[in-house]
Amino acid sequence: MIKISFVISAFNVENYIGTTLNTLLSQENKDFDVLIIDDGSTDNTNLIITEFIKKNDLQNFKLIHKENGGASSARNKGLSEASGEYVLFLDGDDYISNNLVSTLCNAIKEDKYDMICWKFNPVSPDGQLLGEFSKIYHYNDSLNSGINVLYNIIIKNFHIGTGSAAYNREFIIRNEFKYSEEFFFGEDLEFTYKALIRAAKVRFIDETLSYYVQRIGSLTNSYNITKFCSINALKSVQETIEKSDDYVQLSLLQKFKYDMILDNYFWNFKYCTKLLYMQNHSIKNATDKVLKDLQKDFPEIEGLIKKLVKNYKGDNCKLFISSIIYNISPYLYTYLYIISNKIKNSIREC
Repeated sequence: MIKISFVISAFNVENYIGTTLNTLLSQENKDFDVLIIDDGSTDNTNLIITEFIKKNDLQNFKLIHKENGGASSARNKGLSEASGEYVLFLDGDDYISNNLVSTLCNAIKEDKYDMICWKFNPVSPDGQLLGEFSKIYHYNDSLNSGINVLYNIIIKNFHIGTGSAAYNREFIIRNEFKYSEEFFFGEDLEFTYKALIRAAKVRFIDETLSYYVQRIGSLTNSYNITKFCSINALKSVQETIEKSDDYVQLSLLQKFKYDMILDNYFWNFKYCTKLLYMQNHSIKNATDKVLKDLQKDFPEIEGLIKKLVKNYKGDNCKLFISSIIYNISPYLYTYLYIISNKIKNSIREC
């Protein structure tokens, strides 16, 4: 059996897919196959992939075409076709270190882990490092249960990206895991966190092996109120924890509810208002638009957040202060965020 199956969801990534494929081609260990799901691309993505496979005579690379349905449906299609002992999901603009497969294979020899995770860094399209997540996120134990890893995610700001985890395929099949196709944002968080809840053995590799390209104009880097559906994805994880009869899982519930969901909401709120402000909206107009769009598209989220900020019961000082300010006025919250950003930028320029 092949050790690793890479599942790549690709939609209109003609400027990036070549780099992704080349990093797979340059792997030191060749014990893997690649399933590339073209999710109805309208640019030259399909042509570039086809020519790449033909030029390099790649028998272990397979291109699958489907109608556009989003990243989740593309990943689910790839998952249904995968045959490797472990499955690793990448987007069509991610790329990896040339020792990723060999490092994973060495870990697989140690034990039958449910999940194997490692560090990743975000980069610009020209390869500039945008943030050293590998230095921010520290995890001391190389082996732990999924629940303990989830605890570290909530408490210690640890993070697992889509392309920085490999899943045992038998573990996925046994638990009937799939990506939720109703979520356009946060579907990766939901999949990862639900897997962690069930994972008995998680191996963490203390190396940066994956790189996530942040593109200007991409869905994750432009104003889009559907970003807030990530809250619903996290609520789905919360509901999974609530159904558990495991004391350790239930002990995480309050922290997940207040810290994880609120943190995600504030991040999206700041991101959306900042993007609008940078497009010459006033602070008031930017805040107005986000609040009105939320009320229109996600009224249930607005009600949930009002309840959480009013009765915050977590122990995160930053979220506690943010909740107080937001509860006083979302406009004040935006104003203070924009002003603090300007001060930080001025200090950097000095």
